[in-house]
Amino acid sequence: MFFLLKARERNNCAEQGKILCRRSQSGWEKIKAAIWRHRCAAPQYMPVFFFRTLFVRKGLQMKNEKKITARKLTVTAVMAAVSFILMLLEFSTPFAPSFLKFDFSDLPALITAFALGPIWGAAVELIKNLLHMPFSGTACVGELANFIVGAAMVLPAGAVYGKDNTRRGALIGCIVGAVVSAAVSFPVNYFITYPFYAGLMPMETIIGLYSAIIPAANTLPRALLIVNVPFTLVKCLVSTVITFVVYKKLSPILKGKNSPEKENKA
Repeated sequence: MFFLLKARERNNCAEQGKILCRRSQSGWEKIKAAIWRHRCAAPQYMPVFFFRTLFVRKGLQMKNEKKITARKLTVTAVMAAVSFILMLLEFSTPFAPSFLKFDFSDLPALITAFALGPIWGAAVELIKNLLHMPFSGTACVGELANFIVGAAMVLPAGAVYGKDNTRRGALIGCIVGAVVSAAVSFPVNYFITYPFYAGLMPMETIIGLYSAIIPAANTLPRALLIVNVPFTLVKCLVSTVITFVVYKKLSPILKGKNSPEKENKA
């Protein structure tokens, strides 16, 4: 009779373990299910089994984290290469001096910040400018300014979208990022970029290029406020519009096929 009761108890444990295994989602629930399946068969080995299962689960978790990190690094490298190519396709506009170039190189960084996080978007900005340094005509001063202004956009935009993963959050994040980037562009140009340009040509010549287009821009602060700050703002807003068009289609590719898009329509 005693052995029949023990056999029945073992069968109940095994059945309970199978049920828990089917329902389990997290690592701890899977460990609990495995313990239920084996606790009656060999109770004296339960501590050994528990720690073995725990270390196996931990090892699998670390392996998955390494896969995710490798994917993020690969996506960041690809997006940085695309951003670098877009940076080479720069062009002048009739509303700004010829040395102010318009490009779409911030677009891949913004998309990466939405898909992977703000730090990865800033990494795209950094790698893009590092790749562009051999082609620099400003002794890397322009690349430094470009990185600061670009990072000032993607970091707040990605952070806001990470907190509110909706279209509304994406829109607010892009607007905040555009405003911050435009505001940062003033001190960056005033203290970093134009002091370098002043060593290449007289400041009067630089101001003359601005005032030839907009007469009110007859001093450096006015030129930056009237031309550079709006120029940066428009550049960021154009990247925002394109991001809204293409992000939903690119998001599953960037995050992986098994990563469902959780973005809601606000």
